[in-house]
Amino acid sequence: MPISKSVLSEITHDDIKHNDLRMIADELGLEVALSFYEKFAGINILVPFNALREFQIEYIKKNYNKLHTKELALRLGISDRMVQEVLFEHRKERQIALPMDGD
Repeated sequence: MPISKSVLSEITHDDIKHNDLRMIADELGLEVALSFYEKFAGINILVPFNALREFQIEYIKKNYNKLHTKELALRLGISDRMVQEVLFEHRKERQIALPMDGD
């Protein structure tokens, strides 16, 4: 049974002792932490490092002709090598997608 909203409204930052919920409160604020608790209490949530990988790939493809590899890597929090690998695959895809002469 969840904690009632009236009781939740009395909780302060110092009342949160659980490390994970405390980290959410520290980083995002008490209101977000309590909302998170209301919606997801009892559910194990893992946010993998590569949760935004598809976005990163599309960002690289969209911006590779505007930004240097190092700048893309810094903006996306990935290595230069990862940017280069994405660009290599993107170039291969584009070559395959191009029509052959006479088609």
